[in-house]
Amino acid sequence: MTVSINEQTLIFFSCVLDGILIGFIFDVFRILRTAYKLNKIFTTISDVCFWAIALFIVFMTIYITGDGQIRWFVFLGCAIGFLLYLFSISPLIVKTVVKIIRAVNTFLWKCLRILFRPFYKIFKFFAKKSGKLKKFVKSAQRKSGEKYKKTLAKLRRIGIILKKV
Repeated sequence: MTVSINEQTLIFFSCVLDGILIGFIFDVFRILRTAYKLNKIFTTISDVCFWAIALFIVFMTIYITGDGQIRWFVFLGCAIGFLLYLFSISPLIVKTVVKIIRAVNTFLWKCLRILFRPFYKIFKFFAKKSGKLKKFVKSAQRKSGEKYKKTLAKLRRIGIILKKV
């Protein structure tokens, strides 16, 4: 099957748009990784998800626009679109969105602190009281232990006297 130049141009530009879309998706994963400092396991999972999404996008474009025929300019178009996005607006988008996410997280944490401040004060109050209560209980145990020892000694003496009788 022959493809005309107009169809090749359409396929090429659709692949350039795919490259831009893949670059945007790459930034989404990069923003999540930067804003939330993911560990190695989540980083690996996100990398696999990114590549699966990118492959799906490229193969769907090849299937829809190029009748499933893989041509060299498809990969060239995707690479040009990706690099075009990566070196033009990507740094601005990443910095801006990361700052927004961090600002929202800071705001939410401050709101939670304000909401839970009364509970913290109550907990702190009872923690101090429980410390005093703990000292009181230990003192009572010590005193009752001394009384217990005295009572036990008296009972032993009574037992010894009863044995003699």
